Amino acid sequence: MSVVRVDPLMVTAEIPEKLGPWIKEQQSVQLRVDAYPDRAIDGRISRISPAVNTATRAFPFEALVPNADATLKPGTFARVHIETAKVDQVLTLPYAALQYRYGVNRVFVVDGDRLTARELKIGDRVGDRVEIVSGVKAGEAVAITDVDRLNDGMRVTVNAL
Repeated sequence: MSVVRVDPLMVTAEIPEKLGPWIKEQQSVQLRVDAYPDRAIDGRISRISPAVNTATRAFPFEALVPNADATLKPGTFARVHIETAKVDQVLTLPYAALQYRYGVNRVFVVDGDRLTARELKIGDRVGDRVEIVSGVKAGEAVAITDVDRLNDGMRVTVNAL
């Protein structure tokens, strides 16, 4: 027999090592579980391990989540979201500016009066924007409309907005 306390429910998860300095005890966490996809469940970090897990390069932590109605069940898989004050500068483009063909994401950079296709490595997508890891640099002019009809070397006219 196992005795399990369900209120508060203890959540165990890990914080990536690079985010360790921005996560503190008593910080808010938000859970999402498949059983309730439209419901966010709030909790607080109760303990953070002082040692990094060398296999995962992350700090294990525990959070306590109020569960008076026993909605959450022990052993349930949850996605944990923790907001931090860490701000990363990232390059993004509208998702609509990307052309996806043959397993490759690319954009068309305006080079004088012609378009040059550039293969992209993309990161996270947030809303209608996607993070650009490599392929274009900040400040380069990129075609953002009708990209499915564009081709490498196509002649263009640039209209100032």
